[in-house]
Amino acid sequence: MDTPILEVKNLRKEFGGLVAVNDVSFQVQEGQIRAIIGPNGAGKTTIFNLISKFYAPTAGEILYKQERIDGLAAHKMAELGIARTFQNLQIMGNMTVLENVMVGHHCRTRHGILSSAFRLPLFRREEKESLDRCMERLEFVGLESKASRAASGLSFGEQRMVEFARALACEPRLLMLDEPASGLSISEMEKMAELIYRIRDQGITVMLIEHDMGLVMNISDMVTVLNYGQKIAEGAPREVQDNEEVISAYLGEELDSDNA
Repeated sequence: MDTPILEVKNLRKEFGGLVAVNDVSFQVQEGQIRAIIGPNGAGKTTIFNLISKFYAPTAGEILYKQERIDGLAAHKMAELGIARTFQNLQIMGNMTVLENVMVGHHCRTRHGILSSAFRLPLFRREEKESLDRCMERLEFVGLESKASRAASGLSFGEQRMVEFARALACEPRLLMLDEPASGLSISEMEKMAELIYRIRDQGITVMLIEHDMGLVMNISDMVTVLNYGQKIAEGAPREVQDNEEVISAYLGEELDSDNA
Protein backbone atom coordinates (compact mmCIF):
# COMPACT_ATOMS: atom_id res chain seq x y z
CA MET A 1 0.00 0.00 0.00
CA ASP A 2 3.01 2.36 -0.49
CA THR A 3 2.50 2.99 -4.20
CA PRO A 4 -0.08 5.58 -5.29
CA ILE A 5 -2.30 4.18 -8.01
CA LEU A 6 -3.99 7.57 -8.43
CA GLU A 7 -2.76 11.11 -7.83
CA VAL A 8 -4.88 14.24 -8.09
CA LYS A 9 -2.83 17.44 -8.12
CA ASN A 10 -4.34 20.91 -7.67
CA LEU A 11 -7.50 19.85 -9.47
CA ARG A 12 -9.93 22.62 -10.39
CA LYS A 13 -13.22 22.61 -12.27
CA GLU A 14 -15.25 25.68 -13.17
CA PHE A 15 -18.74 25.76 -14.65
CA GLY A 16 -19.09 29.32 -15.84
CA GLY A 17 -18.74 31.42 -12.69
CA LEU A 18 -19.18 28.41 -10.35
CA VAL A 19 -16.07 26.75 -8.95
CA ALA A 20 -17.15 23.16 -8.26
CA VAL A 21 -13.68 21.82 -7.39
CA ASN A 22 -11.08 24.21 -6.04
CA ASP A 23 -7.39 23.20 -5.91
CA VAL A 24 -7.96 19.67 -4.58
CA SER A 25 -5.01 17.28 -4.20
CA PHE A 26 -4.83 13.75 -2.81
CA GLN A 27 -3.24 10.36 -3.42
CA VAL A 28 -4.91 6.96 -3.40
CA GLN A 29 -2.55 4.16 -2.47
CA GLU A 30 -2.82 0.85 -4.27
CA GLY A 31 -4.94 -1.60 -2.26
CA GLN A 32 -6.82 1.07 -0.31
CA ILE A 33 -10.50 1.56 0.27
CA ARG A 34 -10.68 5.36 -0.01
CA ALA A 35 -13.87 7.27 0.79
CA ILE A 36 -14.68 10.79 -0.39
CA ILE A 37 -17.36 12.39 1.76
CA GLY A 38 -19.09 15.74 2.07
CA PRO A 39 -22.50 17.38 1.86
CA ASN A 40 -24.47 17.75 -1.35
CA GLY A 41 -22.67 20.14 -3.67
CA ALA A 42 -19.26 19.54 -2.08
CA GLY A 43 -17.74 18.43 -5.40
CA LYS A 44 -17.51 14.68 -4.80
CA THR A 45 -19.18 13.44 -7.97
CA THR A 46 -17.49 16.20 -9.98
CA ILE A 47 -14.14 14.75 -8.95
CA PHE A 48 -15.29 11.28 -10.02
CA ASN A 49 -16.43 12.74 -13.33
CA LEU A 50 -13.07 14.44 -13.82
CA ILE A 51 -11.15 11.23 -13.13
CA SER A 52 -13.38 9.15 -15.42
CA LYS A 53 -13.25 11.86 -18.13
CA PHE A 54 -16.90 12.89 -18.19
CA TYR A 55 -15.51 16.39 -17.58
CA ALA A 56 -12.23 17.99 -18.56
CA PRO A 57 -10.47 19.79 -15.69
CA THR A 58 -10.08 23.56 -15.80
CA ALA A 59 -6.67 23.15 -14.18
CA GLY A 60 -4.59 20.53 -12.40
CA GLU A 61 -3.32 17.05 -13.14
CA ILE A 62 -4.63 13.50 -12.77
CA LEU A 63 -2.08 10.69 -12.75
CA TYR A 64 -2.83 6.96 -12.87
CA LYS A 65 0.14 4.73 -12.12
CA GLN A 66 2.41 7.78 -12.40
CA GLU A 67 1.17 8.63 -15.93
CA ARG A 68 -0.98 11.66 -16.70
CA ILE A 69 -4.46 10.76 -17.91
CA ASP A 70 -6.26 14.12 -17.78
CA GLY A 71 -5.74 14.58 -21.53
CA LEU A 72 -7.05 11.17 -22.57
CA ALA A 73 -10.46 10.33 -24.04
CA ALA A 74 -13.14 8.82 -21.79
CA HIS A 75 -13.17 5.43 -23.53
CA LYS A 76 -9.50 4.96 -22.65
CA MET A 77 -10.25 4.80 -18.93
CA ALA A 78 -11.68 1.28 -19.01
CA GLU A 79 -8.77 0.09 -21.14
CA LEU A 80 -6.34 1.50 -18.58
CA GLY A 81 -8.11 -0.28 -15.74
CA ILE A 82 -10.45 2.37 -14.28
CA ALA A 83 -14.13 1.45 -13.91
CA ARG A 84 -17.00 3.12 -12.07
CA THR A 85 -20.62 2.84 -11.07
CA PHE A 86 -23.13 5.67 -10.76
CA GLN A 87 -25.47 6.88 -8.05
CA ASN A 88 -28.47 6.35 -10.34
CA LEU A 89 -28.82 2.85 -11.76
CA GLN A 90 -27.55 2.47 -15.33
CA ILE A 91 -29.15 -0.90 -16.11
CA MET A 92 -30.39 -1.91 -19.56
CA GLY A 93 -33.66 -3.50 -18.51
CA ASN A 94 -34.50 -5.07 -21.88
CA MET A 95 -31.29 -7.10 -21.78
CA THR A 96 -30.54 -10.11 -19.63
CA VAL A 97 -28.42 -9.88 -16.53
CA LEU A 98 -25.57 -11.67 -18.33
CA GLU A 99 -25.80 -9.38 -21.36
CA ASN A 100 -25.57 -6.34 -19.09
CA VAL A 101 -22.37 -7.69 -17.57
CA MET A 102 -20.91 -8.64 -20.96
CA VAL A 103 -21.13 -4.98 -21.98
CA GLY A 104 -18.50 -4.31 -19.34
CA HIS A 105 -16.14 -6.92 -20.74
CA HIS A 106 -16.24 -5.55 -24.29
CA CYS A 107 -13.19 -3.35 -23.67
CA ARG A 108 -11.11 -6.52 -23.13
CA THR A 109 -11.95 -8.07 -26.52
CA ARG A 110 -9.99 -7.59 -29.75
CA HIS A 111 -12.31 -8.81 -32.52
CA GLY A 112 -13.61 -6.29 -35.02
CA ILE A 113 -16.72 -5.85 -37.16
CA LEU A 114 -15.74 -8.38 -39.83
CA SER A 115 -14.79 -11.01 -37.28
CA SER A 116 -18.15 -10.52 -35.55
CA ALA A 117 -20.18 -10.49 -38.77
CA PHE A 118 -18.65 -13.70 -40.11
CA ARG A 119 -18.16 -15.32 -36.70
CA LEU A 120 -14.49 -15.94 -37.34
CA PRO A 121 -12.42 -18.05 -34.91
CA LEU A 122 -11.18 -15.02 -32.96
CA PHE A 123 -14.77 -13.87 -32.36
CA ARG A 124 -15.95 -17.32 -31.29
CA ARG A 125 -13.00 -17.79 -28.94
CA GLU A 126 -13.38 -14.38 -27.34
CA GLU A 127 -17.15 -14.78 -27.08
CA LYS A 128 -16.66 -18.01 -25.11
CA GLU A 129 -14.00 -16.40 -22.91
CA SER A 130 -16.24 -13.39 -22.29
CA LEU A 131 -19.21 -15.57 -21.32
CA ASP A 132 -17.09 -17.54 -18.88
CA ARG A 133 -15.54 -14.42 -17.40
CA CYS A 134 -18.85 -12.65 -16.94
CA MET A 135 -20.45 -15.70 -15.35
CA GLU A 136 -17.56 -15.68 -12.87
CA ARG A 137 -18.37 -12.08 -12.04
CA LEU A 138 -22.03 -12.88 -11.56
CA GLU A 139 -21.07 -15.73 -9.25
CA PHE A 140 -18.83 -13.30 -7.35
CA VAL A 141 -21.80 -11.02 -6.61
CA GLY A 142 -24.21 -13.92 -6.03
CA LEU A 143 -26.36 -13.59 -9.16
CA GLU A 144 -25.21 -16.48 -11.33
CA SER A 145 -28.60 -18.20 -11.00
CA LYS A 146 -30.30 -15.13 -12.53
CA ALA A 147 -27.99 -14.70 -15.51
CA SER A 148 -30.71 -15.38 -18.10
CA ARG A 149 -33.37 -13.20 -16.48
CA ALA A 150 -34.28 -9.77 -17.80
CA ALA A 151 -32.44 -7.18 -15.72
CA SER A 152 -35.65 -5.19 -15.30
CA GLY A 153 -37.15 -8.09 -13.28
CA LEU A 154 -34.56 -7.86 -10.51
CA SER A 155 -34.96 -6.00 -7.25
CA PHE A 156 -33.20 -2.66 -6.80
CA GLY A 157 -30.50 -4.24 -4.66
CA GLU A 158 -29.91 -6.99 -7.22
CA GLN A 159 -29.67 -4.43 -10.01
CA ARG A 160 -27.02 -2.64 -7.96
CA MET A 161 -25.09 -5.93 -7.84
CA VAL A 162 -25.41 -6.24 -11.63
CA GLU A 163 -23.69 -2.86 -11.88
CA PHE A 164 -20.91 -4.13 -9.62
CA ALA A 165 -20.50 -7.23 -11.77
CA ARG A 166 -20.44 -5.18 -14.98
CA ALA A 167 -17.78 -2.84 -13.59
CA LEU A 168 -15.72 -5.83 -12.45
CA ALA A 169 -16.03 -7.37 -15.92
CA CYS A 170 -13.86 -4.48 -17.16
CA GLU A 171 -11.07 -6.09 -15.09
CA PRO A 172 -10.24 -2.83 -13.32
CA ARG A 173 -7.36 -2.03 -11.03
CA LEU A 174 -9.26 0.99 -9.69
CA LEU A 175 -13.00 0.77 -9.03
CA MET A 176 -14.95 3.97 -8.33
CA LEU A 177 -18.32 3.58 -6.60
CA ASP A 178 -20.70 6.54 -6.48
CA GLU A 179 -23.01 6.11 -3.46
CA PRO A 180 -23.18 2.31 -3.66
CA ALA A 181 -25.40 2.06 -0.57
CA SER A 182 -28.02 4.48 -1.88
CA GLY A 183 -31.48 2.89 -1.80
CA LEU A 184 -30.33 -0.35 -0.15
CA SER A 185 -31.90 -1.99 2.88
CA ILE A 186 -29.79 -2.64 5.99
CA SER A 187 -29.24 -6.29 5.05
CA GLU A 188 -28.35 -5.36 1.46
CA MET A 189 -25.94 -2.73 2.76
CA GLU A 190 -24.21 -5.33 4.91
CA LYS A 191 -23.80 -7.62 1.88
CA MET A 192 -22.51 -4.71 -0.17
CA ALA A 193 -19.91 -3.83 2.48
CA GLU A 194 -18.75 -7.45 2.52
CA LEU A 195 -18.54 -7.36 -1.28
CA ILE A 196 -16.34 -4.24 -1.20
CA TYR A 197 -13.95 -6.04 1.14
CA ARG A 198 -13.86 -9.02 -1.22
CA ILE A 199 -13.20 -6.73 -4.18
CA ARG A 200 -10.27 -5.17 -2.32
CA ASP A 201 -9.00 -8.65 -1.50
CA GLN A 202 -8.92 -9.36 -5.25
CA GLY A 203 -6.24 -6.67 -5.52
CA ILE A 204 -8.56 -3.91 -6.73
CA THR A 205 -8.28 -0.43 -5.23
CA VAL A 206 -11.68 1.02 -4.30
CA MET A 207 -12.78 4.65 -4.18
CA LEU A 208 -16.27 5.44 -2.99
CA ILE A 209 -18.55 8.40 -2.48
CA GLU A 210 -20.99 7.68 0.30
CA HIS A 211 -23.33 9.55 2.66
CA ASP A 212 -23.81 6.69 5.10
CA MET A 213 -21.26 7.54 7.77
CA GLY A 214 -21.53 4.19 9.51
CA LEU A 215 -20.50 2.43 6.31
CA VAL A 216 -17.72 4.91 5.56
CA MET A 217 -16.18 4.70 9.01
CA ASN A 218 -16.39 0.91 9.12
CA ILE A 219 -14.85 -0.03 5.76
CA SER A 220 -12.53 2.82 4.73
CA ASP A 221 -8.76 2.88 5.15
CA MET A 222 -8.62 6.62 4.42
CA VAL A 223 -11.23 9.37 4.14
CA THR A 224 -11.02 12.62 2.18
CA VAL A 225 -13.49 15.32 3.24
CA LEU A 226 -14.74 18.02 0.87
CA ASN A 227 -16.80 21.12 1.50
CA TYR A 228 -17.70 23.75 -1.10
CA GLY A 229 -15.28 22.16 -3.56
CA GLN A 230 -12.28 22.25 -1.23
CA LYS A 231 -10.54 19.55 0.78
CA ILE A 232 -10.91 20.39 4.46
CA ALA A 233 -9.64 17.17 6.07
CA GLU A 234 -8.04 13.84 5.27
CA GLY A 235 -6.97 10.87 7.33
CA ALA A 236 -7.99 7.60 8.90
CA PRO A 237 -11.71 7.29 9.74
CA ARG A 238 -11.25 8.00 13.45
CA GLU A 239 -9.09 11.07 12.75
CA VAL A 240 -11.72 12.48 10.41
CA GLN A 241 -14.55 11.56 12.75
CA ASP A 242 -12.92 13.51 15.58
CA ASN A 243 -11.87 16.49 13.44
CA GLU A 244 -13.53 19.62 14.84
CA GLU A 245 -13.58 21.40 11.47
CA VAL A 246 -15.34 18.47 9.87
CA ILE A 247 -17.89 18.21 12.67
CA SER A 248 -18.64 21.92 12.74
CA ALA A 249 -18.74 22.19 8.94
CA TYR A 250 -21.44 19.67 8.14
CA LEU A 251 -21.32 16.27 9.83
CA GLY A 252 -21.99 17.31 13.43
CA GLU A 253 -24.99 15.45 14.72
CA GLU A 254 -24.47 12.41 12.53
CA LEU A 255 -20.90 11.90 13.70
CA ASP A 256 -21.83 12.71 17.28
CA SER A 257 -24.51 10.04 17.24
CA ASP A 258 -22.04 7.53 15.88
CA ASN A 259 -19.66 8.34 18.71
CA ALA A 260 -22.38 8.02 21.37
